[in-house]
Order: sequence, then structure tokens, then C-alpha cells
Amino acid sequence: MPKFDWIRTSIRQPYMLIFFLFLSIMSGPFNEEFGWRGFALDKLFTRYGFWTGSVILGFVWGIWHFPWYFYPGNAQYLLWHVSPIHGIAYIASTITLSCMVSIVYIKTKRSILSAFFVHMVSNFFTGQLVYPFDSQYMVTLIYVSIVLQALVILFFHKNYKFQCEIKEQIALINKLAAEHKI
Repeated sequence: MPKFDWIRTSIRQPYMLIFFLFLSIMSGPFNEEFGWRGFALDKLFTRYGFWTGSVILGFVWGIWHFPWYFYPGNAQYLLWHVSPIHGIAYIASTITLSCMVSIVYIKTKRSILSAFFVHMVSNFFTGQLVYPFDSQYMVTLIYVSIVLQALVILFFHKNYKFQCEIKEQIALINKLAAEHKI
């Protein structure tokens, strides 16, 4: 069973929760979201549409983590060494997470801060919460997160109001791009 050391530490030293949250934001959102949501996503939306753009970004995001497959002590390393199928599932989980972050990004009128928050919460529950990593728990967590995120994605994929919000935001992106080219 995972030790959930952060819970014991947070009870003994409550200020450490701030440290764990800080690690959660510094271990990805801070150095990735400016590029993923701040630069690439709008371009992918206008070129490929919302869903395809989100999947492309999620795949690139998963490959971005490929070096971690070779560093002991990382979740990706553990997943790959339990089974390469689990390592590939990690990439699938970045695709579903990318779609989730994209949904929140559109719902918040393209707020990068909201993308930071979703990414930080994901890192907290898949990183700091379960460190040191337990292979059984990590494998279960990857598949459960894929399934839960896929259910949310299916809901929004079929939601007419959300489809209208996507069209509105992509039209705004195109308008802003046209204004900056002049």
C-alpha cells in the first residue's frame, strides 16, 4: 500500500501542505502550461479544432515526459518497468488530461491560470500524494484516471452548449490573430 507520507507530515507540520502544493505546481504546470495552453493550444484549435487539437497536444505532452521513463524514482519509470503497456497508458492519460484541461480552459474563457490549477491538482494526486510511488497503486491510478476523464470528455463532447462555447472561443482566437497580423 502507498504510505501517503504527505498526510502524516501535513498533520505534524501543517505548513508542509503549502510545500507539497508548491511542488505540485513546480513539477509541471509552471514550466509547461505557458507553452501548452499559452502558446500551442490556440494554434492547434484554429488548425485542427478543439478535440483533435487537444488530443495532439496530449500526445506531445506524453512524449515530452519520455525522458522520465529512464530515471528511477519517477512514476513513468515505475509504470514502464512494471509493464511497457502501463508506460503507454501514461501517454493515454496525458491525452485525456489534456482534453480535461482544454475543457476547463474553454469554460474559463481561455484562462491559463485555470490550466495551471487543473495540472497542479493532477500532479498533487498522482505525485505528491502517493510518493514514494507504489507500483500497484500507480497502475490502478493511471487506469482509473483515464476512465474518469474519458467519462467527463464524453459528457462535454455531446454537450451542445459547450460546442457553442468552443466555436465562440475559436472565433475569438481567429479574430485576435487577424488583428495582430495587420
